[in-house]
Amino acid sequence: MKENLKTTTYNNGTPIPNVTDPDEWLDLTTGAYVWYDNDISWKDSYGAVYNFFTTVDPNGLCPIGWHVTTNEEWKELTDYIGGTNSPQGNELKSCRQVNSPLGGGCKTSEHPRWEENNYDWGTDDYGFSGLPGGYRSYNGNFFDIGYNGSWWSSTEFSSADAYGRCLIYLYGSVGGTLATKQVGFSVRCLRD
Repeated sequence: MKENLKTTTYNNGTPIPNVTDPDEWLDLTTGAYVWYDNDISWKDSYGAVYNFFTTVDPNGLCPIGWHVTTNEEWKELTDYIGGTNSPQGNELKSCRQVNSPLGGGCKTSEHPRWEENNYDWGTDDYGFSGLPGGYRSYNGNFFDIGYNGSWWSSTEFSSADAYGRCLIYLYGSVGGTLATKQVGFSVRCLRD
């Protein structure tokens, strides 16, 4: 998909709990989502952030015919674009950025967009349109909208942690990340 998931139901119609309370979020072992900073006005710009448990829920997070990208499929993407070093991360970032040197519709201070960086700006060479929707920490705090885009894979590392990927405004690379399953990241779906 070219944008972050924003669904509030699994593909069978079962509602995904919207868990705004930080203490409740910390204790979850089942799927949940929130809007950044518990503010639905971020929905259209950046989508929802989901804990890992939603990505493997048997009710299906992605639409029928789609699935949450696995760690191996993320690796296939980065291999295809030439790796994870700079400028490959920039090639996955949306060009929408404060003072983007690309000008036109890329140069904007309106959300959704990346914060200003004079060295690493998005070029969106592959149509991924990665945007910095921030994330929710395991203890329920929100961080880095405009600065960090983080996405879950559906691949576990251990009983406590799972794999993801991130793009950061200061860097032109694609970061691999290992996070506690209670963390809230964006999700991209891949066609089956």
